[in-house]
Amino acid sequence: IIYMDGLKCRYSTLETVLCIKINPDKAIEYLTKSANNGFYAAKEKLKIAIVNFWVDHHRQTENFNDHLEEVKQKNAAYFRKKHHLEDWGTWKQAKYFKEDLSLEYKNMIDVTNMFKDKLILDYGSGGGRDAFAIKQLGGNVECCDIIKENLDFIKSKDKDIKTYHLELSNKIPVENERYDIIHCHGVLHHISDISKVIQELNRILKKDGKMIVMLYTEKLFKDNLNEIIKYLANGIAHSWQEAFGKITDKCDYSEFYGVSQGRKLFLDNGFSIEKIADYHDDQFRLYILRKL
Repeated sequence: IIYMDGLKCRYSTLETVLCIKINPDKAIEYLTKSANNGFYAAKEKLKIAIVNFWVDHHRQTENFNDHLEEVKQKNAAYFRKKHHLEDWGTWKQAKYFKEDLSLEYKNMIDVTNMFKDKLILDYGSGGGRDAFAIKQLGGNVECCDIIKENLDFIKSKDKDIKTYHLELSNKIPVENERYDIIHCHGVLHHISDISKVIQELNRILKKDGKMIVMLYTEKLFKDNLNEIIKYLANGIAHSWQEAFGKITDKCDYSEFYGVSQGRKLFLDNGFSIEKIADYHDDQFRLYILRKL
């Protein structure tokens, strides 16, 4: 029996699992069809767990090991060359952006007066795409990021924007209840210990202050599942989170959150929820939150 996010699956024979070594795609198809059903995201995570099992445990068969390891190394070299993985680094690409994508959710909610005369932190600002747009809308915006080069880029464009270089994602060097609004678009799903960061954001947000967050959805995970499996099978990544991160953002970690997961995450950490809405082909989920 395998338990995965509440999804219970029973497999009749050990051979069913072992056949992953021979034909993982066929085995994955069969095993997921045999599941007791459950929410879609759990089934997708089950697929990844099966692939991880195959990658991690194939060495148990000695006569299979040498050949498979050789194939994996060749495939890994091919994928790295094809996708230029040697040049990939966490968030190094963040300062490059298209300005017309700033505040991408602006067609769903009215941002005209949302930021005016407010003190806003753009958490995980990257190169400042959203921060510059917020300032144009009358907001007094400050930025923080873990990549100093991104903050240097912001300063090169606007020396008046205050920036904070973070050494740890959950340690922001400002006083309690400083901000009227915290803006965090496409950042939290890249942090494994996400609750600690949300608690820190709660600390620096004023009582009744607003937080705007975007998290990746199960749809984005589903749309990239085949590539994730390839990355795992070819040794490009060692976990589905690493593969997902490399594919979506050229970084080392990405997670996705269903609606119920997202709601619980914020409700458990001192926020009420004013609005939840999907956009970007249902791959992004917007949360408008209020500090309790």
